[in-house]
Amino acid sequence: MGGGNILTRKEKQITELYLNTTLEVAESVENWLSFIKSASYNYKYRFDEQILIYAQKPDATACAETTIWNKKLKRWINEGAKGIALIDEKNGEMGLRFVFDVSDTNSNVYGKNFKLWSAEEKYTDEVIETLEETFGTIGDKSDLANAILDTAFRNIQENMQDYLEELKDVLKNSNLEKVNEEQIEYSFRNMLMFSTVSLILSRCGIEPSKYFQESDFADIKKFNTFETISILG
Repeated sequence: MGGGNILTRKEKQITELYLNTTLEVAESVENWLSFIKSASYNYKYRFDEQILIYAQKPDATACAETTIWNKKLKRWINEGAKGIALIDEKNGEMGLRFVFDVSDTNSNVYGKNFKLWSAEEKYTDEVIETLEETFGTIGDKSDLANAILDTAFRNIQENMQDYLEELKDVLKNSNLEKVNEEQIEYSFRNMLMFSTVSLILSRCGIEPSKYFQESDFADIKKFNTFETISILG
């Protein structure tokens, strides 16, 4: 990559920010739930990218590269706006790419407003039907929240074993190393399920606290190494 020592220092700075923030979000339930809220808006990004977006602009709701804002969305980056640096790897070499939140853009030329999607009540039946067609029979279709809970819990349970095996390989120096295998699986399953569902509910405009208590996320403190929290992420 070009840029010499200045860019190299920036890469190092962003890498350290990623490593440190990954550990910080797992230090407390409050930190974890704050991250989940941010990640709910940036669900299309990888975990490491969600971490860096949260670290640099925790209130970001819609991020994209300049070319997407300009060419696809007809919006322009505000003068002086600071990009959010994300780690990018191409051909085995690490670099950085930058995205901007919608709050750092404008559409003065076209006068076109940008609107985030929302889970409007009038579409609930249609959304639930699509969930069922995609992920299988839903037991509780009384409302969107329960349909999400049912679908997410069932699918996570069916697919968590591979991640659990990866987790067991990186327990060294973590608080999970101190508990038995049954407790490891219990903690991982609950954190995976509660976090995933909270993220989905939050993005759909449904308050997760109606379904979960902070104590449900207490086991986040057991994921106190970069390796363990990365598997969960």
